[in-house]
Amino acid sequence: MTDPHASTGMTTPRGHNPDPELPRRLLRDLEALGIHPGSNLLLHTSFRSLGGYPGGGEGFLDALCAYFADGLLLLPALSWETVNADHPFFDQLETASCVGYLPEAFRRRPGVYRSAHPTHSLSGFGPWADLYLAGDEHGGTPCAPRSPWGRLPEINARILMLGCDLTSMTTLHAIEEVAAISDRLTDDPVDITIRYSDGRERQVPLRFHSGHPSNQYWKLEAGLLERGLMRRGRLLAADCLVLDAVDLFTYSLERLRREPRLFDAP
Repeated sequence: MTDPHASTGMTTPRGHNPDPELPRRLLRDLEALGIHPGSNLLLHTSFRSLGGYPGGGEGFLDALCAYFADGLLLLPALSWETVNADHPFFDQLETASCVGYLPEAFRRRPGVYRSAHPTHSLSGFGPWADLYLAGDEHGGTPCAPRSPWGRLPEINARILMLGCDLTSMTTLHAIEEVAAISDRLTDDPVDITIRYSDGRERQVPLRFHSGHPSNQYWKLEAGLLERGLMRRGRLLAADCLVLDAVDLFTYSLERLRREPRLFDAP
């Protein structure tokens, strides 16, 4: 059995010596973005966009976990590429995420709790991460309104898109589910077997995403920026977008009430 907390081997590229001042710059940049120690943050990230960090990805995660030690740090741990109708099995410890090196390294760290959703799990670090993520597997859809994705406004979470844009924002799937946009989910659920971290197994019914609306999520960017609900910034070498979950839900639901087919492909 693979050690669920083994190193992913993610390090700084060979021949690249990161600036030793980067850890201090990281803290200053987070504060400048309005992301304070002990707050609640959902992070979507491209580690490569940072341009290197002392200790590589693990060093970066060490710094983030220290910063959010009294709050909640969330990263996606999606596994929809490998858990599907043809392979209806999810292992909370062993099933790899499919959204990059940093989320995979994060979910395997000691002290990080991963929710048991078969395709759209989240990993969390903080004193109440397990409480927030518990029961994620019972929503019946990828990002149900009462899932951790759908409840981000209730915990006043901020969302940081680090080196990526809104087409990577999984939370918008939850907003589409809240808005009850038609044709976004398969009609018939599939029974998925979940193996929990303690070895128990159970089956849950799950509908899957239909279509590719996320390719159109960029359409919200201009409006969010114009209203001052989202701003551009920099964190180390990476361009980023930062906003509050409350603002994202309020604005997006307002748009979808007026334009329910906003995210349909042209």
